[in-house]
Amino acid sequence: HRETNSGAESLLVRKARGLRHFFATVPAMLTELRSLGQKLPQSGSAVTDCGRGQSTAQKTEARVKYSSKGLKEATVTLTHCFDRTRNLTMGVDYIEYDDYSSNNETDNITSTDGLFSFESSQFSMTRVLVAVNIIISVSGLAGNLLVIWICGCKMKTTVLTTWYTSLAISDFLFCAFLPLEVYYMITSHWPFGPVLCKLTSSVLFLNMYSSVFLLVLISADRCVMILCPVWAHNHRTAKKALGVVALMWLLSGLLTLPSLIFRQTTVRGSVTQCHTDYTEHYRHKAVALSRFICGFLIPFLIIIFCCVVLGVKLRRLTTRSKKPYKIMVALIVSFFFCWVPYHTFVLLELNIKNYNLEVIKTGLKVGVSLASANCCISPILYVFVGHDFKRTLKRTLTSRIEEAMAEDLRTGGPSTKSKSMEIQKLS
Repeated sequence: HRETNSGAESLLVRKARGLRHFFATVPAMLTELRSLGQKLPQSGSAVTDCGRGQSTAQKTEARVKYSSKGLKEATVTLTHCFDRTRNLTMGVDYIEYDDYSSNNETDNITSTDGLFSFESSQFSMTRVLVAVNIIISVSGLAGNLLVIWICGCKMKTTVLTTWYTSLAISDFLFCAFLPLEVYYMITSHWPFGPVLCKLTSSVLFLNMYSSVFLLVLISADRCVMILCPVWAHNHRTAKKALGVVALMWLLSGLLTLPSLIFRQTTVRGSVTQCHTDYTEHYRHKAVALSRFICGFLIPFLIIIFCCVVLGVKLRRLTTRSKKPYKIMVALIVSFFFCWVPYHTFVLLELNIKNYNLEVIKTGLKVGVSLASANCCISPILYVFVGHDFKRTLKRTLTSRIEEAMAEDLRTGGPSTKSKSMEIQKLS
């Protein structure tokens, strides 16, 4: 995939006799332009600030006008050379990588052999990520749709099924938009318009926030059931759970607004790119830190506290079944395992000058794909966690999911039972 930004650049590429020679000669040309500008301050104007890596497709012209010993006046125009270098080496713009840091990218281009070796490895990795994301999309759509159908049509509505249904809806929405991102990975061209460009990115972070907030709700709900079983038995209702879920979706939507605001499309020749444009670094830093703190750190601390409380209490109890708690722990572990790499590389990207650029870009690509994989893991955990695999295969998928998500607070019995008896009724 190559694009022509202007007639002047096409002329430059032809004179360079191929893309290899073009990349090899750009640094030398820039050095010559700067030196001419310094030597001839009185014979004209010298503007040599090409390639500052701005996020828009503005032309950056370097014009050197000089006259010496009969030499005629010459004008050299380089059109967005660093942007071109970035686009050819980077591939897909994965969510967070932004144009303002492009100055660092050309520093790493020291040989054409290394450049084309890197492009080859990037192409191979892109094919792998495309295959992985296709599997995630198909399995996530099927699995989460099955969970939604079972919870909505086959099971009684309870607090616990409300949590898990909302989690499945969140994962299903993301998997529904994932094929658009897969197409963009393959073609590096976005033909779907600016609205879907914004939505595709926003759905990822909506899924991140809603998933982690639901895990917090599930963990806190379990803690309340263990610490205050009588109160929980009398006050936990599906209607109240729906109200809490509605507030959770509202909060998740508000935290996702930066993706709707800063995500945009840019037309470069015949190619349209979908990318994030924060314009200023401080905006990128603010968004990245807010996502890490609100979507990872604070929920993680709350969940850890709840898990510690549950672990201490459950060790003292003899319960009929600990499967619901195993499901909860498995969901929590899978979520943080899938999202830790992404948040790690996003934080490293904030100070990208101190790290290898290609490592950061590769890490972001893999991190986004791993985060996407979390959307298809939940249905699998509902079926297989806590039981031997062979025993699981002997039962139907529907019955296994129903058992995994069955409400664990039993009813019945005299109201005068002791608190310890109420706790023993928890499954």
